[in-house]
Amino acid sequence: MLKLSKISLLRFALIVPAAIIGWYMGLMLGIAIYELGEITCPPEYVVSGACSAPWIPVIKNLAMAIGSGMAATLIVLFAYALAPIHKKNTALIALIVGAIVATVMVIFAREWIAFLFALTGGVITYLRLMQSAPSAATD
Repeated sequence: MLKLSKISLLRFALIVPAAIIGWYMGLMLGIAIYELGEITCPPEYVVSGACSAPWIPVIKNLAMAIGSGMAATLIVLFAYALAPIHKKNTALIALIVGAIVATVMVIFAREWIAFLFALTGGVITYLRLMQSAPSAATD
């Protein structure tokens, strides 16, 4: 049986909170991008405090795409970085759980662009980590 040190157990325990932080960081990036589009709205397009410029839907989709892609990237990256052992498997589990969560979210929200960017961000991050990961002997 594998015996883990207290620090290793703590690192495994911190993966879920770190994933949540990564998700919020992606969310905040998306909100910041959207708000940047809103505050740069020309006055003639502002109606009741909201921007009705024709490019705002594009900004919204861009913000959701970049935010969800960044969230997925950070979730997989944080899981890999925090795992004291079995880094590849931990990153894969984070990717699979993230894909399941993204699938549930797209069922309810119907935001396909964000869904595709989240999946793409998570998969690319995982594949890049596997390319640069040390051999299985040190995993």
